[in-house]
Amino acid sequence: MEFYDLRPRLSGPRSSWGPQFFTIKIEAKKIEKQSAYGRGSNAIKTDDGNVIWLFPSPEEINEPINHNWEPYESVASRLANKVTEIRKSITDATAMVGGATSAFKSVASGGPSNNALIGMANSAVAGASNVKIPEFKVDTSLVYKDTDRRKFDFEFNLVDMNGDPYNNIVLPIRKLEELSCAEMTDNLTGINFPNIFRVTSEFSDLIKLNHAAIESILPVWKGPYINEYPTRCTVNISFIDIEPLYRRSFSQGGIVRTS
Repeated sequence: MEFYDLRPRLSGPRSSWGPQFFTIKIEAKKIEKQSAYGRGSNAIKTDDGNVIWLFPSPEEINEPINHNWEPYESVASRLANKVTEIRKSITDATAMVGGATSAFKSVASGGPSNNALIGMANSAVAGASNVKIPEFKVDTSLVYKDTDRRKFDFEFNLVDMNGDPYNNIVLPIRKLEELSCAEMTDNLTGINFPNIFRVTSEFSDLIKLNHAAIESILPVWKGPYINEYPTRCTVNISFIDIEPLYRRSFSQGGIVRTS
């Protein structure tokens, strides 16, 4: 088991650290089986995991939940929209032809000329400019489509306080970056999927994501430097829940979970 504790080191028992040491625990897991059907307890199966990170509490935790609604599309609504398009086309064509009639006659009687062609274009435009835009609109019911997967964007501020920035900051972040990427296989086109992650809040049940994927990691390395390695880092990690969100994802008390 690999274990990376990126929280500040303070003296005294952990119980005395106080609420400011609310901790985000991240566990890397390999996908053993994943169903194309995303609903249910058997949709995804992982191993027990062998890498754990403990991050200090971020200053903010946003929980966006986005629902998508769209107009209901039925045979009747599609037919009504099609009729509307046809009526608009007929109106436009009638105006254009009417405006260009005199120009066509001029070309037919005297032979085509640049002036006649220009006149025809001008007359067509003039005819179109007099057209009233059809005032048609088909209203349909708004129906639920789906809900976006939940996302968490964490920003962690890391500081090395023991004089070993490589092992305390750089190595843990490099390991997280590594496991978030896919792995090539001996097959020319084959890959092993990236690890997925269990993300929880230690010492509380505020956050519980059993199967989350990392969408992005952005470490910003900061000095001062010891032995060529930064002693500070601000790292932004974006997680997206692999599982769909339903009412059952919420437990009593408003705690947000996916399981």
